[in-house]
Amino acid sequence: ATTNTSSWRVSGGKLTTGVTDPDGGTNAAQGSGGSSQQNLYMGCNQSGLGCGPGSPGAGTISVGDIFICGAWVRSLATGGGYSGSPTSPLVCSPHAAVYTARWMLTHQAVNSGDGEWEWVSIAFRVASVTSQPDFWSFAVTFDSKHTVQAYNPVFLHIPDSAGWSDGEAANYLQTLNGYNGPNCSPGQMCDAIGPLVHQAVNVIPYSTTPAINLKLAAVQQFACTSANAKITPTISGLMKGLEFTVIFVQNGMSACTWAWPSAVHGGSTVSSTLSSISTQRFVVSNNGTDAYAIAAGSSVTGGTP
Repeated sequence: ATTNTSSWRVSGGKLTTGVTDPDGGTNAAQGSGGSSQQNLYMGCNQSGLGCGPGSPGAGTISVGDIFICGAWVRSLATGGGYSGSPTSPLVCSPHAAVYTARWMLTHQAVNSGDGEWEWVSIAFRVASVTSQPDFWSFAVTFDSKHTVQAYNPVFLHIPDSAGWSDGEAANYLQTLNGYNGPNCSPGQMCDAIGPLVHQAVNVIPYSTTPAINLKLAAVQQFACTSANAKITPTISGLMKGLEFTVIFVQNGMSACTWAWPSAVHGGSTVSSTLSSISTQRFVVSNNGTDAYAIAAGSSVTGGTP
């Protein structure tokens, strides 16, 4: 689900964003007020996950599909508890769909709470479907006496074709947790700190404007296969604290040049020695948009890059 609260909305009452979250940031949101029970819809405007009337579609559900939802929640109600439940405000259901569930598992707070953050979740497997939903209710409930805060929602649709057993889904639910706020996008691999960058080598296809995509791997390798080419790369996927390495393989005919992107600072000139391999390592600063050389680049020959 979309963890950036700018796209969340409420069915009534008041939505407050920029709320302090349990990881020390301000990526949580709050629902308060309303004359009756209201919904704070999370992850709205994501393709395939409509959440609330008028959102862009709920996708479809099929027999055997597994749905897993979770979120960090916090009650600000006097005496604890949530609107409609003492231990969980989470709603995860295909609205207006006619279906049955083979099973449903829930993880709730152990009691009505003491103002601390709690992880709650719901999972179910579809047994039969008569009609499809008009939108998806993925929300936390609140009312005028039960202000609620939410953070890091997770919504997973696992199609039956994925081959998951009931036991695998139950085990996954037990270890489910949230992902890091606005730094993670739907479909991206993340943990509680942020995006996971594969410790592998991404071989960039030849182009005079190659794309360095750090979401694919922390090591990026490019070979200049044309004589005397001027290479002007672009870079994306910069994340604060990320360390990455660029490997440049020079051709054996007539040397290419390499112009570092403007967001990369301290990049060394790649070697013009034919068939040489130039390497350099960088780290992304706190602003998440600029990378700085950790050390000067090096160049060697020999071996098979």
